[in-house]
Amino acid sequence: MRTLCRLAIIGLGLACLAGCNTAGDETVESTSVITSENISQIVGVRWTLQKMTLNGNEYDLAGKRPYIEFRNNGQVSGFASINRCSGSMQLDDQGRARWSPLASTRMAGPPELMQQESIFLEALQRVQRLSLEGIHLHAQSEEDQVELVFRVTEK
Repeated sequence: MRTLCRLAIIGLGLACLAGCNTAGDETVESTSVITSENISQIVGVRWTLQKMTLNGNEYDLAGKRPYIEFRNNGQVSGFASINRCSGSMQLDDQGRARWSPLASTRMAGPPELMQQESIFLEALQRVQRLSLEGIHLHAQSEEDQVELVFRVTEK
């Protein structure tokens, strides 16, 4: 019984941390658009890719998943599937993102990971808005041809 109570308390705590509100039988997660005013919500943690869609094609993810990390000074760094990458991203007060060209190391790897890395880096450069929904960061282009869904993970 004590274990069941602990699990219930942990589950409730996780739901609260994820920003969930319950209304009846439905669970509604609050969504916030990331702007220059609230970028601190996504800074200092690792965002690991969970889903990648480019030009209407959803790609299966292979190998170690790509991730990104944001810093307060606008710098972005991460792992693209084989290589590390870095650059900068600026958000305006409306939440529109502008990316610098991303630099990456130049190691080779298996063809499927090289392709995944190329698609990820192309998609990331096309992202124009970010929104936070619980523990998920959604990154999309204006025309919705790009959708990247990241989940907060530990470093």
